[in-house]
Amino acid sequence: MKIFEMAAAVLLVSSLSAACGDDFPDYSEIISGSNKIDKEDSENFGECTLSSIFSDGAVLQRNSTIPIFGRTEAGAAVKVSNTWNGKTVTVHADASGKFEAMVETTDAGGPYSMTVNDITINDIMIGEVWLCSGQSNMRFRLNQSDMDGLSQDEELDVHVFVVPDGSSTVPEDDFSKAGTWYYGTVSEIQSRVTAVGYYFARKLNMESGIPVGIISAAVGSSTAEEWMDTEAFEVLSDEYKEMYEPSNEAYSAGCLYNSMIHPLYGYGIGGILWYQGEANVYWPDSYYSVLTSLAESWREGFGDENLPFYIVQLPSYGNSKWASFRLIQQKVADNLEYSGFVPTIDTGEEKNIHPVFKRSVGERLAELALSNVCGFAEFRSQSPAFENAAVGNGNIRISFKNVGSGLVSHSGAAPDYFEICGDDDVYYSAEAEIDGNTVILSSDNVPEPVKARYYMVSFGTPDLFTSDGWPIPPFEM
Repeated sequence: MKIFEMAAAVLLVSSLSAACGDDFPDYSEIISGSNKIDKEDSENFGECTLSSIFSDGAVLQRNSTIPIFGRTEAGAAVKVSNTWNGKTVTVHADASGKFEAMVETTDAGGPYSMTVNDITINDIMIGEVWLCSGQSNMRFRLNQSDMDGLSQDEELDVHVFVVPDGSSTVPEDDFSKAGTWYYGTVSEIQSRVTAVGYYFARKLNMESGIPVGIISAAVGSSTAEEWMDTEAFEVLSDEYKEMYEPSNEAYSAGCLYNSMIHPLYGYGIGGILWYQGEANVYWPDSYYSVLTSLAESWREGFGDENLPFYIVQLPSYGNSKWASFRLIQQKVADNLEYSGFVPTIDTGEEKNIHPVFKRSVGERLAELALSNVCGFAEFRSQSPAFENAAVGNGNIRISFKNVGSGLVSHSGAAPDYFEICGDDDVYYSAEAEIDGNTVILSSDNVPEPVKARYYMVSFGTPDLFTSDGWPIPPFEM
């Protein structure tokens, strides 16, 4: 068929198709021979721009349907194909050039590849993806930590994406600049990745065999309000909004959220790890409402109201305001569904706000994920905690929950930091005796005790643990 004859045939078929409706055959089925037009080839597959989170080494959330999103020409076709299930999805960009292709992932595995028009992404793993956010102790790099138990040659299925720092007054669809997935041996990535996040991912991967991707979005000295959705901040009471003090003269509520969290929405994740609070201890009264609202709004943004949200309780440090603040963090975890916290009072340093002991912090977080998300019953689903108190016979018996086979003192001595008081609310140090899952408290100064508290100090060396090595967290009746 000559070119002008083919063009005439196409015009005729197109006219008939319009007249006869969808049941009329597609013209590409009528025109035969070497000049046959394939409908897909006739699409305008424009050049694409993807968020940098879709790059070599990416980890995608397992057993999910996730969007692959980016920009191209308005109306242009975008074809996404992959090697984990061999499926292809074709979509078209909207009038502004945005596109979103919904792609199914399989169970954990890899490495795989994915093509988006003319872009090819390699070394993709499918597994567990967790967002690590907060301030400097979450940002704290692996090579800044004590590197406990690590070999420079260690190489696991652990990949870490570092979100570029940024601040914005409006929610952004992409990062301020390209981020990067880091993976390889410890020696190759140690100066780039979060220590808490790496230790979390390391234990999760070693115990489950599932590849783990960590998204690190943390900024030193940042406040919780700066990580909040601005709309969530605005519905706080005026009293709480007025308490907020920007961590930087150029910052405002929501500025870090807009630039570093909002662009992640749509990227499938399995949970959130939150290590923050040092900057908020100076206006603690609002923190319960602020952090609860932050967690709920992030869950809404990621499209999962049951998304796990695990909080790192502040460690020991020489700041008197930290003692009561730890109780607020625990209260958030206790009252927020699908949440939890890990105590870290045994990891702090009196004069160093950035303690180097990060392994136990990350591994305790991993235990919660292994139990609650991955279904491994041998790991902890919750932190140990105060349960109740029985008063009588001149003493108070404190019962704890989630302590396993019992309480221990590593030194063999009676544990310190317990205090009791009578009706006058004057607290005195108490003698403590461990009895199974309970501790019996008494003091010659308080013949009729009515209340007790534990570790309401800024810094100390606690010596009351569960049999599996978790410190008993502070409490106040």
